[in-house]
Amino acid sequence: MRFIIGTAAAIATLACVTHAGAQPAHVKTVANWLKTPSEEDLRGMWPAEAWKLQLGGKVRLDCEVDLQGLAQDCRVASEDPPGMGFGNAALSLTPKFLFHPATEDGVPVTSRTTFSIKFEGPSGRTSLGSRIPNSAVYGPQIGPTYFLIAHVPWAKAPSDKDVSAAYPKRANPDTPFGHVVLACQFDKTGDLTGCLTDAEEPTGQGFADAARSLTPLFHLDPADAGDLDLKRVKVNLAVHFIAPSHRQERRLIDHPDWLSAGSPGADLFPEKALRAGLITGRAELDCVANVAGRLTSCQVVSEDPGDMGFGAAALKTADAMAVNPWMTDGEPADGAHVVFAVRVNKDTPETAQK
Repeated sequence: MRFIIGTAAAIATLACVTHAGAQPAHVKTVANWLKTPSEEDLRGMWPAEAWKLQLGGKVRLDCEVDLQGLAQDCRVASEDPPGMGFGNAALSLTPKFLFHPATEDGVPVTSRTTFSIKFEGPSGRTSLGSRIPNSAVYGPQIGPTYFLIAHVPWAKAPSDKDVSAAYPKRANPDTPFGHVVLACQFDKTGDLTGCLTDAEEPTGQGFADAARSLTPLFHLDPADAGDLDLKRVKVNLAVHFIAPSHRQERRLIDHPDWLSAGSPGADLFPEKALRAGLITGRAELDCVANVAGRLTSCQVVSEDPGDMGFGAAALKTADAMAVNPWMTDGEPADGAHVVFAVRVNKDTPETAQK
């Protein structure tokens, strides 16, 4: 069996000749792999039906790579063969993707990249993976007895202060960040148990121990697991640490994982807009998530049309909204800004992330 990952683009070596008086050329690099999932990771994600049929597949993912080299907002660009679960299997591996970020003149920048994951030549074991209900939320089954949750709607998660306090004292001062993936199970109450280090970068600086120290602060409401027996559920938990010297004063959640989009009453549409004969309007908000993922300190950034009450209506909508308190890139939502737009129609408001 082979596990093949290929990026859509490679870093180009630029040879530049600078003439007297000419401006130096800008040097850009694209995101490229720092650490890929292992073959064991791939085997654990192989869809059961495809495995039983001795069937391989190929998935092309389109992901955003942030300044720390973490993959987020990943989407399946293509999968072959379709309908066999390979796309969801590849997405379930996202916490283990780690890149060198793209750069412009040596400075890391956010970028999008596409790459392929090839599931080729299954052999040996015959019961890996399983297609289960609600596959958009839950990933394939691992082995004969466990399910892997690809997306966890956390009821509780560590705060920004908790993560900062756990930063390992023995970390190298020159290390900008640490990234850990823990393989955990749940007990029947929704707490994490039996967490083992699945990946750590860099090693030997205490990041794995720091990540495990945070696990008692995570909790999944059993009601959000649907019909799954929590004692048969596993999760790949990403924990990302940023060195104090590299922390930004304003953190932004680029791709919010909305747990609640709000359900305002029928009286939300502004009376002034109704009298003006309007049927729709839009407002952009800038809010701060708290440790529970609820939106606080919301401010109206813009309204269209202005002075019609759409900002106030959007603020009422935000009162009922919440993001996942733990982001997919392994950082807490607590203290991070969420910038998004709310379109308020006469009937139903619509939320759109900026």
